[in-house]
Amino acid sequence: GGIVNTKLNELTPATTNFPNVFLLASDGHQNYGGQDLYMAKRLSNGQIAIYNLDYPFNSNRDDCFITVDERKIYFSSNRDGGLGNFDIYSVPISSVISFVSRLSLKNRDARGDVRLNSRTDHIDNMNLLTARNEDRIEYDNLTYPKKKIVDKLVYNQINQIADSPSDYQGLTPQEYTELKALAEIQYKSREIEKRFTKTLLKRFTTPLSATQLVSITGSLIDSVSGTFPANKKILLMDDLGEVIKITTTNQSGKFRFTNIESSKKLFLRLEEIVSSKGETFLLTNLKISNDETLTNFGVENIYFDFDHYIIRPEAKQVLNDLVIYLKNSPSVQVEIYAYADDLGADDYNLTLTEKRGQSVLNYLTASGVDQTSLAVVAKGKQKNTSQNIDMQRQFNRRVEFYLNGSKSGFEQNVKTYILKKKTDWETIALSTGINLEELKLLNGAVGNEVQIFQPIRIPTTAKEIFADLFFEIH
Repeated sequence: GGIVNTKLNELTPATTNFPNVFLLASDGHQNYGGQDLYMAKRLSNGQIAIYNLDYPFNSNRDDCFITVDERKIYFSSNRDGGLGNFDIYSVPISSVISFVSRLSLKNRDARGDVRLNSRTDHIDNMNLLTARNEDRIEYDNLTYPKKKIVDKLVYNQINQIADSPSDYQGLTPQEYTELKALAEIQYKSREIEKRFTKTLLKRFTTPLSATQLVSITGSLIDSVSGTFPANKKILLMDDLGEVIKITTTNQSGKFRFTNIESSKKLFLRLEEIVSSKGETFLLTNLKISNDETLTNFGVENIYFDFDHYIIRPEAKQVLNDLVIYLKNSPSVQVEIYAYADDLGADDYNLTLTEKRGQSVLNYLTASGVDQTSLAVVAKGKQKNTSQNIDMQRQFNRRVEFYLNGSKSGFEQNVKTYILKKKTDWETIALSTGINLEELKLLNGAVGNEVQIFQPIRIPTTAKEIFADLFFEIH
């Protein structure tokens, strides 16, 4: 009847052991995009309710052909991350009755008359809407006529042909604006794919997540040899072609990114193609899952000298502590946020911050940290916000650390300060009450002189921090 069936497509009904419950696929009810999987249930009052099985059963592609036995649900999907077009997936369940009960309880307020085609008067407009985020339109969800309109808008943009709403009869002003914006996204994506045609691994959209943050994991495979290459740099880019984060594959060819916003159009690509051995790298086992909240448990910043990306002695001590923590916390990923001062051109400073982040990554991996635990975020030059410009610039030559998926963090026993003037370690030891040898060990110091604006690590047990000697970093 009309509760289950819509003006669009209802497919592949599957019965269960319960006479009041059956499963189906549809693109006419509220959905994630394409065909979604649903449960139809006759309630005790005689009404019928439609329940979307939600993520991870449903994706922004086509999910259909569902069947169930007592311990597993099977279905087909052409979602991203499969081995080909449609793949078969299975999901373990404790029992059918438990699955039906939990889904019913989760959607206790579901009503059978809440359908996609009840929100619009025109069937063509249905495809301009996407469930859970009606402000965003997906090209793959458009009707064929509207896809042709977007294709024409993209063609006109490529060939610098002017567009006008009057050229597209039958579209409302709002529809024209939405399709024009979608054409702009398609155009930019096309340019990205063209620009990185030899290194592009995958174009995809992260699903809308309950936590709003997701993790992305995958593996790199050499399609010729069947091996999984290590130490290959993977770049995560947005739909403008900007690099968001960088990581490298581990010894098993695996990589991961954490703390990624959901509902984003993204690209994965290699930094470069190494063709000397005839390698052809492919992406496999791409998975997107809900993420833990970004956390920072007092991990110290480290600092660099002007126009350098060589790790300073005191910074190595910070990294050594981080190595111990990460080895004991394999589920944690640390994001390496690298910054630069305001001197020099924007492009130069962005490259410099990439090198600073890579230096940290190299140090940590050389110390035995798995590459999948690390990701670099190059932030480029930073503006001055302090009246003391020289101190601000030294502060901006830094790397910050953020832990994702961490339940506990470092106990912050050391704090970093920046010197206001040239001095020596004996003076610092005397003023802080910290043993001279301990102080030098914390900072990896060899000589006795300490330079102006040098970062100094001091234990939190120090008796006093003199304002005339140190800038305090918050």
